[in-house]
Order: sequence, then structure tokens, then C-alpha cells
Amino acid sequence: PAQLRTVMEQAANVYEGIRIGKFELRGMKMRMQMLPDSDFKVAAIRLTGLENGRIAEFAIEGLDGQSPQKEPIHIGRFAFKGLQISSLMRQSSQLTESGGMPSKDQAIGLLALLEGIELNDVIATATKQTIRIDSFKLYWGQFVGSIPTNVRLSAKTSVPANLADAGTGGMLSGAGMDTLTTSIDLGVAWTEATQTLDISPAAIELVNSFAFTAKLSVRNVPRSMFSTDMGQAMAATDQLEAGPVELSLRDTGGLKAALTQYAKGKGLSEDD
Repeated sequence: PAQLRTVMEQAANVYEGIRIGKFELRGMKMRMQMLPDSDFKVAAIRLTGLENGRIAEFAIEGLDGQSPQKEPIHIGRFAFKGLQISSLMRQSSQLTESGGMPSKDQAIGLLALLEGIELNDVIATATKQTIRIDSFKLYWGQFVGSIPTNVRLSAKTSVPANLADAGTGGMLSGAGMDTLTTSIDLGVAWTEATQTLDISPAAIELVNSFAFTAKLSVRNVPRSMFSTDMGQAMAATDQLEAGPVELSLRDTGGLKAALTQYAKGKGLSEDD
């Protein structure tokens, strides 16, 4: 373990001394040992902006292959943003001291080594039905200790209704909603100078059903709120004060779908 830590430290130093503007590999085909009958094709692997031990972006594009169940999988793009490769190597070497199992603080601290994840144009098949992720973007930063105080999530997905609402007996699909297309846009930001936590935007839309948006703020949010010690974080909640709240709920077809399903269950027409 001591020798491994030394090697990892030296490798981290080497990465800090290397600068790469752009590096690409294109047109690859591979076969994984765990899936001997499945070939994977990758259109490109791209590394952009390696400097001072930080990779601005590492992306895999145009991945096509099969799942262990022989279902097709397509990933248009998967990317890491702001990967601190040198720091990751140093922390990995420290994990050898604990047998490779990170503590809670160490595990949460790994968030600071990455600034974001992007996932686009993902198509997968489950029980012969297509699940699609049009886009998924998650970014975080402005850390207090190991906790990020600035988070932004946006995503758009499409799932067959009978998969999404299996627990409700297919109520949504029975009302004529074959596919559930959902969009989410959520932002959370803490400003230390004013000790204000703003949640904006907060938007959820289920296409042909409803659209919900919100904007709210919380005041008197102390720095101690962002702690991995749950007791300390909970104690800080006593100081919190609610700020302005704006809520909006718009019907885009959900009411009609609910009435259709209710009428069907009662043996009535929609007009009745």
C-alpha cells in the first residue's frame, strides 16, 4: 500500500505537468469479456482541456451495443465536466489505508472532484419497449466543506406509460397516454453574504398532462447547514425563515385524461 500511494502521488504530479488541448479517438469497436457475444461500437472518445491536473471535458459519443439481455442500447453522448484527475488519484491512494472502502466524508468529498455530468440521446429497450433520455445535465459547485451549495439539474425523458404506472394498474396508459414525456429544470443556490437559499427555477412538466413551476427562497440559512454531521445540520434548521413563494400549476391535458379514466371505470361517457 505504501508503494502504491507513492506511485499514485507521482502519477498525479505528472498529470499536473501535462497540458493537452484536444485528444480524440474515433471509430472503435470492442468486445467485453463479460459479454463475449456482444460488440460495442464507439464513434468517438474525446478529451478536451487537460491542464494543472484538471480535464475540462471527457466525453464518449455514439456508443452502440447490447445489454446482457441482448437488448439494443444507444448512447449519443456521455460526458464528465471538470474532472480533477490528479486529486482523484491522490484520494484513491488514500483509500488504500481503509481497505478501499471510503468513509462517509470521503465519499461525499469525491463530489468536489467533478463539476458535472451530461447525458444525451440515450435509447434503451426493456421488455421490448423503448425508454429514451433526450437530455440529462447535472452540475454542482461552490462547496462548503464537502457539500455543494449550488446545484442545477435539467432532464427530459420519455417512458412507456404502462412501465411508469405499473403500480396503478395502467391508469395513465388506459386513459390514452401511451408515453410519458417529462421535463425537469431545477436550480438551487446559496448566497453566503445574504444567507439566502434560492430555489429557482423549479419546473416539472408532464407533456399532455400538467406543467408546474415554482420560485421560492429560504432566509437565515447559516453555513453550518451544509455539514455532513446530521445533528449539526438539523440544529441549524431552527434559524430558517420562509421567503417569498410563487407557485403555478397549469393543466395541459391531465384533467381530460383523469375524467376519461374515471368515466371508463364507472361505465359512463365522458360527457356524463
